Amino acid sequence: MADPVIVITVNQATGDITVNPTLCHVDSGQTITWLAVDASSLLITFENGAALGRPEVRGVRSKRIKLPGFGRVMANATQRVKAANAPGIYHYQLSVVVDGTVYSDSACPTIVIR
Repeated sequence: MADPVIVITVNQATGDITVNPTLCHVDSGQTITWLAVDASSLLITFENGAALGRPEVRGVRSKRIKLPGFGRVMANATQRVKAANAPGIYHYQLSVVVDGTVYSDSACPTIVIR
């Protein structure tokens, strides 16, 4: 099974954040990649502590990258984390910075570790 990629996009006109998928299933040992499109930084904070071995995940703008399935090269804030924790349901909040503005989503996107 391919490692999951969670894509975060912001509509700057409305402030709406899209997290795709909002429910991510992952097997223990897989690596999760968060990709925040056109963002300069990314912060993921877990509600119930260190779901992935630490309470938060940070990412900064990376060099231009290409991820399988996206078909284009993008410069984005990314972070990869190995899902090594116990099976369970883990909710998180996220903040991204796009063009100097902070956008946050506390509506609990979810990771399910099997």
